[in-house]
Amino acid sequence: MSDTHNSTLFKDRSPLLPDAIYAQFNGACLETPAGDAFSLVTVDEAGRPHTSLLSAGELWAPDASSLRIALWPSARAVAHLTRSHRAALSGVYEDTFFQIQLDHVDVLGTAQGLQCFTAQVEYVETQRVAYARLQNGIVFVLEDDAVLIRWRAQLAALRSL
Repeated sequence: MSDTHNSTLFKDRSPLLPDAIYAQFNGACLETPAGDAFSLVTVDEAGRPHTSLLSAGELWAPDASSLRIALWPSARAVAHLTRSHRAALSGVYEDTFFQIQLDHVDVLGTAQGLQCFTAQVEYVETQRVAYARLQNGIVFVLEDDAVLIRWRAQLAALRSL
């Protein structure tokens, strides 16, 4: 008896951000009024996972092996990252689910009123199946240009740190 489910699962693991995902985090997609939100998963002191939704204005990849993250200082993820130095970032892009394991997450500084972190990509795992196509993950639509102006400033600050 064959397992048709396993034969149709395409799974890849890489130490670097794939080109399509890197393009999402290099600031190029910032100018669109709608876009993908990504789930940053951190773990509290009791080992419970917590999710923060991040967008194109809060993530920047200086290269394919690292990410910079900007968080509001009051976000619980700030304390989690400062303590554990690890996180996972996941989302859906181009019909594929991805999860980026982040290690060596360290405080980079503050900018634009945000707590900024730098992180090394430990590995990226992507998954897709032949029998179904992921259309999207969590998607946002901006209500006004004020957010886009703030995001541009945030990305400029992440680049400058």
